Amino acid sequence: MMHVSPHSFRPAPAQADAAAQPVPPLTPAGYFRRRRLHADLTIPKLVDRLVREAARRDETIQRDEAIALIHQLETDGITAMRRETISRIADVMPLDAAVYWQLKLDPANHPQICHGCGYTVWDAYSVEDMLLGWATSTSCTRCTPLTDADQ
Repeated sequence: MMHVSPHSFRPAPAQADAAAQPVPPLTPAGYFRRRRLHADLTIPKLVDRLVREAARRDETIQRDEAIALIHQLETDGITAMRRETISRIADVMPLDAAVYWQLKLDPANHPQICHGCGYTVWDAYSVEDMLLGWATSTSCTRCTPLTDADQ
């Protein structure tokens, strides 16, 4: 017969403990990456759009340099130096340049941002005719759908 005392085991930690962990703040690189992925754009697809838009303006973009730039913009700790860079990218993918700059220059003062897709309260988009809202403080209803019990 095996003897077990109450001190021989510990209960598993409650799942609420994991959920209570603070979510790290979103960086400009994290916001940029989430918006690109939400738009279903690979880095080469995004660069193709940038090259086409530059050609439309009679400008030239070096493809390899543009790919390197996007990789840098998606690296935490590296941010765009010129507003024009982010504005040009925002012309070809859903990215709010104002949010990007707020995250860079004033990280404590920015709108609520979904950590799944980068949606903010300033984005006016819907999914299948359903206006998006907030499921949690860091997740929109598209990334964390509300259940009937939540509504």
